[in-house]
Formats: sequence, structure tokens, C-alpha cells
Amino acid sequence: MISNKARLDAILSTLVTVHPHETSALLHSSSCFFFILSAYFVVLPLRDEGAISLGLSKLPGLFLGSLGLTLLAAPLSTLIFSLPNLSKSKVLCFVPRSVLLSMAFFLFSKFVDQIKGG
Repeated sequence: MISNKARLDAILSTLVTVHPHETSALLHSSSCFFFILSAYFVVLPLRDEGAISLGLSKLPGLFLGSLGLTLLAAPLSTLIFSLPNLSKSKVLCFVPRSVLLSMAFFLFSKFVDQIKGG
């Protein structure tokens, strides 16, 4: 009977050229890419709706802000994933929590702006 790891290695090697010791890294990086891209497409309509509600004059600032945050988050997450003393499972728990914190900060700042404006 073939073990699950050997079966997974056989399936993956039919799709891409991968050595057995690279399977874990391939799955971690693929899942990380999938979840980050999924989160982006979940947040995209919220950002667009926020842009519509704030008006066209604030639209360039919102897009520059989201670009700046992306340019800051990508190297930071790469640095965190490359740290040798952190396990990948701990880091994969950290990434969604940091996204959650940034969304909570965004909501808090929006409520503060509403209180100041009205």
C-alpha cells in the first residue's frame, strides 16, 4: 500500500517537476498565494464601495494607499516566512490575523471620520 505522502508526491510530479523534499514548500507557497489572492478579491468590492461612498475626489488616495500597503506587506510577509525560527504553521496563522487587524483598523478609522464629519 502506498502512503499518502508518496501518493501526493506522485500526483504533484505529474503536474509539475517537484522533488519529494520540495512538496511541503510547494503546498505551503501555493496555499499562501491562494489565500492572499482570495482575500484580495474579497476586499476589492469593499474598497470600491468605500471609494464610491467617499466620492471621486478621494479615489486616487485610496488607490495609492492600497498600492502602498501592498508594497509594504509583500516584502514584510516574505521576511516573516523566511525567518528560520518560526514554523510555517505559526506564520500561516499570523497572516490572516494581521489582515484582520488591518481591516479592523480601517473600520475604526472610518467610524472616527464619520464622527468627526457628522
